[in-house]
Amino acid sequence: MKYVPSIFNYHHECSNGELLLYSSSVGVDSLVQVTSEKSESILRILKNGCNEESDVVKSLLKKGYIVFADTDESATKQFRVMEQVMDSSLHLVLLPTEQCNIRCKYSYESFKKGKMSEVIQESIIKYVKKTYCKIRFNNFLWRVF
Repeated sequence: MKYVPSIFNYHHECSNGELLLYSSSVGVDSLVQVTSEKSESILRILKNGCNEESDVVKSLLKKGYIVFADTDESATKQFRVMEQVMDSSLHLVLLPTEQCNIRCKYSYESFKKGKMSEVIQESIIKYVKKTYCKIRFNNFLWRVF
């Protein structure tokens, strides 16, 4: 089987010979630290691809660093860009109170126990109603701060 390097790869060669790898296709789950003993062979695969079947190759494939030679990653990249550009979801972060409980020494907060005014609440409702026809709600993400 022929494998080629992914277009989504990023790597950093450390001064101690170790190698840090990241695949933007996979994300955080792809982060790998390669020992100095294995970094040269891994870099060779990431630059040239390979034809072998080994545990290392399987790991690189699973983490997204190499792909099958017939994979069209440019289409995947284009799809992901269009997905972000064409996203018509509405994302709101509402802070019903400005009271912070972290209490940083440099904070500008006065730590009042205020709450969101009714005028602001009504404005948010008005905004959502006005833009409702322009958006689609794929899912709601609720965060409590």
